[in-house]
Amino acid sequence: MTPIRRLTGIAAPLRGDNVDTDQIFPARYMSRPRKPAGYGDVLLHDHRFDPAGRENPDFVLNRDPYRRATVLVGGANFACGSAREQAVHALLDYGIRAVLAADMGDIFASSALENGLIAVSVGAEAGAAILARLEDEPGLEIAIDLEARTIEVPGLPTIGIALSGRRRTMLMDGLDPLRQLAAMTDRIDAFEARLPAGSAAAPGARPGPDGR
Repeated sequence: MTPIRRLTGIAAPLRGDNVDTDQIFPARYMSRPRKPAGYGDVLLHDHRFDPAGRENPDFVLNRDPYRRATVLVGGANFACGSAREQAVHALLDYGIRAVLAADMGDIFASSALENGLIAVSVGAEAGAAILARLEDEPGLEIAIDLEARTIEVPGLPTIGIALSGRRRTMLMDGLDPLRQLAAMTDRIDAFEARLPAGSAAAPGARPGPDGR
């Protein structure tokens, strides 16, 4: 994954609460492999297109300058519903690198961060203020600074980011869970070396490939 320390880009305001994972990635596309084309065309498909496949000109992502958006700002309970990693993949494949919302599904937020997508709940008041500001000035760029733990929206007070140290480190270093674990190997070995001989986690106490 690509390390992210500061992201600046056009933010698209997606009005509406309870935009669930089935809207983000409709279930009928579940059998389609991600490669080689990606899932960008599937993102919010039934909002972006009519039944004949024509673009809905009123939908935010079908209008300039939002076609170039790298940040999506949603309403309350964003990405609720079933656990569907394809929803995260669709956002990334479209070009979205960060999602902000009043609040969002916990499973989606975890999956997003593990795939290198910034996903932050900002609260109802800040979420409403950001949406209103973006609608006042289409094409406005906002900045998400993971090092400073802030969101900068021109014309609004700086908004703090509540993101755990582990998840923040994963995004800043570009690590998925396995790579993060591998990066901690030396610390794990050092910890085990300090354990009393014969304890369950001490070196030599772990079972071999045959289970003995």
